Amino acid sequence: MIFEKLNDEQHIYDHADLRVGTVDRFQGMEKEVIIISFVRNNAQNQIGFAKDPRRVNVALSRAQQLLVIIGSTNNFGKKMPIYRNIIEQLEKDNRVINTMEMV
Repeated sequence: MIFEKLNDEQHIYDHADLRVGTVDRFQGMEKEVIIISFVRNNAQNQIGFAKDPRRVNVALSRAQQLLVIIGSTNNFGKKMPIYRNIIEQLEKDNRVINTMEMV
């Protein structure tokens, strides 16, 4: 859906080098700003590629200036302890925005 939306409104983003893809597509690349979606929506509540910390490392290490992570802290924190550690550190540094508190 993100890819289609960007294509539909490409004229708005002509000045930016926007790319949409899977983690594997960006192996070896770096960009100024990276937005990563860790949002999962499936009946099994599976976390997909995020089960492999090496693939997540690729995702988290591509940004040069700004990294934005979107996802469920509850879902990922419960699935794997490594994510709980990352979430706790980000919370300690006041870098987590809880959108549930915004409703």
